[in-house]
Amino acid sequence: MSMRLAADVALVASKRDPASLNVREHLAEAMGLEGSGLVVEGEEVLQGSYCGKSVALITLERDLIYADHVEQYVRCRVAVFLSRHSSQSGLPMFSAHVPGNWTASAEYGGKPSSVCVAPALLLTRLVRAQFELAEGRRLSGWRCGFEVTHHGPYLEETPAVFVEIGSDESRWRDPEAGAFLAEAVCRALSGPLEGREAGVGLGGPHYAPRFNKFVREHDLPIGHIVPLYVFDEIGEGAIRMAVERTLERVTCAVLDWKGLKRRHKEWLLPLLDEMGLEVVRA
Repeated sequence: MSMRLAADVALVASKRDPASLNVREHLAEAMGLEGSGLVVEGEEVLQGSYCGKSVALITLERDLIYADHVEQYVRCRVAVFLSRHSSQSGLPMFSAHVPGNWTASAEYGGKPSSVCVAPALLLTRLVRAQFELAEGRRLSGWRCGFEVTHHGPYLEETPAVFVEIGSDESRWRDPEAGAFLAEAVCRALSGPLEGREAGVGLGGPHYAPRFNKFVREHDLPIGHIVPLYVFDEIGEGAIRMAVERTLERVTCAVLDWKGLKRRHKEWLLPLLDEMGLEVVRA
């Protein structure tokens, strides 16, 4: 295929990922997507319109964390990757996050010390939608919310977010889980794709409980989240990158205060002041 597709939203699935195909099936039906006649990596691209936005659903051969090449196929305002989530705990969960690597390690795809552009409003709308749907359905035993920015792929231009079903094969293939996450995506995409202002989250553990609480109580969306476990390996450059690689204008640093060490705050707080960011404790 020599030409790039144009769409407001690219939904990206993987043939290797049962959760991805699960959510893909439900989204195609919910959005009324139809065959386009265009074939990418042996699979027809589905296209349509949803809430006034053009949508293209692309299914790739490789795992999504290695899909750095997706920008060869589509030019869009935002890419939403439909993915599985794996964890040793095996706990059932729905999550959303931006892809990227804060450190020199790129063990799970992407580029070292490079992150995608964070669509903060859309990401936060995805997280809020998960919580709203979970409360409405009274889901028992499932957790919802942010993960911190981690793993590949790396997209240079396109704002990107992952939505995931966790954390084992039975959940990945569960039709009810696929329908739930598809509905959360539809709800998030029913509104604007971009806001005016955003925050970055700093500190805390991987599943970001304080930032989950923050976005349920405040209007300000959060894009990138830099977790405690990388702070001993990063410096000022990573914080500046988190701000610069956000779709919206970042005006606020939201800190998990107890989720940062004193040695981190000693260099972080003066930097945030120099950058003119308001500091808020989550």
